[in-house]
Amino acid sequence: MRPCSGNLIPRLVATTALALSLCGAAEARPSPERLAAALAAVIWDGAPPPDATERLRAGIVAEYPLLDAAIARGEPDYIDATLSAALLAREASHPATRRAMYDIARYLLAHAVEDAETNPMLAEWRAMDPVQEPLGLGTGLAVSDFAATAFLLGLEDPPGADPSPRMAEALTRLTSVWSEQAESPSRRFILTRLDAWTVGILANRAALSPEQRAEAADMPWSGATPSPETTKLVTGVP
Repeated sequence: MRPCSGNLIPRLVATTALALSLCGAAEARPSPERLAAALAAVIWDGAPPPDATERLRAGIVAEYPLLDAAIARGEPDYIDATLSAALLAREASHPATRRAMYDIARYLLAHAVEDAETNPMLAEWRAMDPVQEPLGLGTGLAVSDFAATAFLLGLEDPPGADPSPRMAEALTRLTSVWSEQAESPSRRFILTRLDAWTVGILANRAALSPEQRAEAADMPWSGATPSPETTKLVTGVP
């Protein structure tokens, strides 16, 4: 387990963890069964393999004594916030919120466990959605962000069009912008949320004007802040 302070992630994520821990969506120490079921639904998008939940439960059971020892040393307890984020990743009303909570649940789990690099639960997550360009503990550019980029590049294609032909372009574009932002952790952080941003655009495509779609699609590359109206439609947040 490692505290938030001192890594590259903006304080927004730490604040989110605190808010989630206080929101009442989870008990102070969720049962291993409850946490495992919530994480399995997120990692495998609602369709975990038959033995996946049990593997996660066993990992949580093994982790709880280490967590108690870490808390006794004065380290934060992220477990209740992890459960809240996992639940919101499946149940939040706005699609962009659900996808953002997917990222945040992964981040919080990495901070909750004793050793994120060797933890089998996070290994399961990496196998489903590998992180290609790490930014900090539990976050970075994942395969899901590259897939989102392919959808974003094809935003004006007919609905339902196959994005796979755009994957090579997506890989080049996103990797290039990531490299250009080496001295800007905050800009890189925004890129790690590209999947959530894209999901919000696609879900509200009909409500966005052509100008708003262009504005939203350009944000990851230009860094320009979209208008409040566009941002609210894409994210659900005023």
